[in-house]
Amino acid sequence: MEEQLVSIIVPVYNMAEVLYTSAKTFINQTYKNLEIIMIDDGSADDSLRVMQQLAAADTRIRVYHQENQGAAGARNTGMSHASGKYYYFPDADDRIKENAVEKLVSAIENTGADMAVCGYEWVNGQDECIMRKSYKPKYFSGKYIRENYDEFIDRDSEYGIYGSMANKLYRAEIIKNNELSVPKISKSEDEAFNILFLSNAGSVCFIEDVLYYYYMSGIVKKGEKYLKNYIESVAAFKNLQMNVVYNWNRDNKKVLEKICRNLAVNFDIYIQMLFLAIPRYKVFKRYKAVKNVVEVFNNELPCREFEPDFRKYKYLVDKKIIRLCIIEDLKVMSEIKNNAK
Repeated sequence: MEEQLVSIIVPVYNMAEVLYTSAKTFINQTYKNLEIIMIDDGSADDSLRVMQQLAAADTRIRVYHQENQGAAGARNTGMSHASGKYYYFPDADDRIKENAVEKLVSAIENTGADMAVCGYEWVNGQDECIMRKSYKPKYFSGKYIRENYDEFIDRDSEYGIYGSMANKLYRAEIIKNNELSVPKISKSEDEAFNILFLSNAGSVCFIEDVLYYYYMSGIVKKGEKYLKNYIESVAAFKNLQMNVVYNWNRDNKKVLEKICRNLAVNFDIYIQMLFLAIPRYKVFKRYKAVKNVVEVFNNELPCREFEPDFRKYKYLVDKKIIRLCIIEDLKVMSEIKNNAK
């Protein structure tokens, strides 16, 4: 059977140190009918030069440059230049197994599915697997997924459709016919795209093969750069879930509950990052920041009928605890002053 063209679309931003190693796993696929579209998203390092060297050695590679728009903007640019029957979206710092594309294409063509999902590993800097997710082979209609999305919304569930686009192969026709693009919301944009795709997908298949390797770049960056637009992005994603996912089946109350719980988790993460970014001695800045987050959360919570279990999220549930945190910080400040005398 003739191999259908697959478009591998790779957003690149400041990846010069690892790009060559990662790109070789895209290039050396057992499936040969590929176009590899690499988008330099305004890199400040030598990423563009590395891409140009790779393109000079392989005619299947095309390189595009643009001002920084983020991963969503880069992927949208890549799709605008793609002509494959299927789209694949690996990240520039990750790696794929040599038969990844072959396995995913085979899964779609054997089942007629619009999306194929494979297993993956998270790998640390020492090439050690720190988490592994695999699936038992399974085929679901899009209708079943939409009506029972509580079974798919969580990554840890048996057939959790992990938010990333990187462990999935997409039928390009669905994207083109429905004019889909990756939403520019800074956080959860991959999952947002998957939701839009699933709104139009006829079916999805899962395969047992672990084909994708996420390389962890280290601890999440601290500071204002990471926190910028975080709450706005979380709220935008929640609104997309409410406008799309919840409307797939309003009788499925478990989905609404999970949307509420996920919102709580994201706000809790934000508060933890605030406490890392704001020094302990800036007590009232911390307090004001947390208070503002609590107010925003209360306004964004989609439904009061399902109150998330906040025992884990102490900074959101109980303002008394916030006051205790302030008292604790004041004690630390007092100790610092006393030791300085």
